[in-house]
Amino acid sequence: MSELFQLRLHVTAAGLCLDARGRLDGTTCHRLTHVITAVLDHRAARRVMLGLYAVDAIDLAGIAALRMSHAQAHRHGVELLMCGPQRHVRAAIGAVAESPDPSAVRRGGFASSWRTSPPAPAGQAGTASSRPALRSSWRAPARTDSPRRS
Repeated sequence: MSELFQLRLHVTAAGLCLDARGRLDGTTCHRLTHVITAVLDHRAARRVMLGLYAVDAIDLAGIAALRMSHAQAHRHGVELLMCGPQRHVRAAIGAVAESPDPSAVRRGGFASSWRTSPPAPAGQAGTASSRPALRSSWRAPARTDSPRRS
């Protein structure tokens, strides 16, 4: 089962990144919470970016693990940014966030922590990469590989 969900911790200019790959569900979510706990307990970081680009599937247990990780980071004074979930993963999160259940994901600012890409390094705040992913006005950066017209 270890091939179903993998985590990779690395450092970028924007901060500490934890990239997830595979299925985040009831059989694998404990791995995420254990790693987040270890990172928060043993690393001095103000911001941790959780890359969800390669998460193929998520269920309620996975969403609950994300919510618990977000709350735990908040208690440690760490900003946990969840970056780049695929459309179907984002839809699953949104369905739970819109639930009338008072313990739904949206509580505690969880829904506002989504980003499409890692935030800009310090001093570059306000760029396109620091906008929330679910904001309807977000647009993909323009392609720069085409020749410029004079």
